[in-house]
Amino acid sequence: MLMGHFFDQDSGFMRALWWFTDVVLINLYLLIASIPVVTIGAAITAAYDTARRSQEGRGGLTGNYSRSFVRNFKQSTIIWLPFALMGAGLVYSWLVLRIPALLPFKVVLTLVWLFGFWWVFPVQSRLENSVGSTVKNAYIFSISYLGTTLGIAAIDAFCLFLLWASVRYWIQSVFFLAVMGPGMMVALHVPLIEKALQPYTNPNRTRRKK
Repeated sequence: MLMGHFFDQDSGFMRALWWFTDVVLINLYLLIASIPVVTIGAAITAAYDTARRSQEGRGGLTGNYSRSFVRNFKQSTIIWLPFALMGAGLVYSWLVLRIPALLPFKVVLTLVWLFGFWWVFPVQSRLENSVGSTVKNAYIFSISYLGTTLGIAAIDAFCLFLLWASVRYWIQSVFFLAVMGPGMMVALHVPLIEKALQPYTNPNRTRRKK
């Protein structure tokens, strides 16, 4: 009897199993769609959209991802390219330009990049706007909902810590983390971001994406 409840669709075990399966698939699609590099923006946007719909129990995961990727491709790519160039410049500055006087500027610019990156693709997946308005709103949300932004940062930091600890102390677990990868971060971000965006995504607003 106990085992029967254990495998019920509504049991904690089965919900966790379905969540894990969805995360693995979202991560797989995200990584495959990101291979051309230029498509990373659309891949991330589709991952957020698919994770949200999956958590709401709406539609098939593969169909949701492919439709969202196509629908958001143009605008997400336009948004991604400046972020990619700035991100590459920041990586170069941290690795090569090790000049003490530049440290404050590098820290500030890195935070500016992260605050935008954490929000712009979820906002793109959720609200209908121009590219400029989407980027502007992402930064507004990142400051207005600073607690959410810090929560996202904590999630990412914890995931990276798990990866570091696995490599250092338990190499066998790296595969388990790798199959979830960025997809796990996205899935964990979604509830926080959805709560913050709830006032802007209610059915009475016409610029909400369905």
